[in-house]
Amino acid sequence: MDLVKLAKENPDINITLTGKDLSELVAKCNNDLETYVSETEAIKILNINRSTLFRWKKKGYISITDIRGRMKYRMSDIKNILEGKA
Repeated sequence: MDLVKLAKENPDINITLTGKDLSELVAKCNNDLETYVSETEAIKILNINRSTLFRWKKKGYISITDIRGRMKYRMSDIKNILEGKA
C-alpha cells in the first residue's frame, strides 16, 4: 500500500496503520532523506585535499548545494564517488 500517495490524494483522511505499514512508511521516508556534509567533512570522507575537491567541483564531478547560505555536499554524491559510480 502506498501510504504517501494515499495521504497526498486525501489530505483529510484518518489512517489506522499496522506495524508493517508503519515500518514501510518510515523506511520510505528515510530513503527519501538526503544528508549533506561540509567541505571539511567531504575532504575527510573522500580522503582528498581541498585543491582536488575544487578541481572536481570545477569539472562537475561533484556538485555543491546552498543550504541556508552554507555550501554543502550531498552524501549520496560522495557515496557514488567512493563506490566508483561517479
